[in-house]
Amino acid sequence: MRSDLSGFYDLSLDARLSLVKKLCSLTEEEADTLRKTVCLPHSDRMIENVVGTIELPLGIATNFIVNGRDMLVPMAIEELLQNLPGRKDSRLQATSLL
Repeated sequence: MRSDLSGFYDLSLDARLSLVKKLCSLTEEEADTLRKTVCLPHSDRMIENVVGTIELPLGIATNFIVNGRDMLVPMAIEELLQNLPGRKDSRLQATSLL
C-alpha cells in the first residue's frame, strides 16, 4: 500500500471510504461502522479526508512513512487549519525518507 494518495481530498466521501476499505483490508462490517455515523455528511465539511467520526470528525492523514512502511493515519480534530500542519510535516517526512 502507498500512503501518498494524490487527489484523496478531491474524492467524494463514498469514494474515500471505498478506497480506505480496499487499502486497509477492512471488512464490510468495519466499513459500515464508518458509513453509519449519524453526522458524517456534516463532518465532511469540518475536516478534510473524512471517513468517519468518533465524537469529532475522523480524517485520514496521508503520506506518512513509519518504520519504512507507508501508513494511513487516522486523525480526529475539530478544525481544518489545525490538521494542515500534519499534512505538511508528513510530506516532509515521506520525501526525506525516500
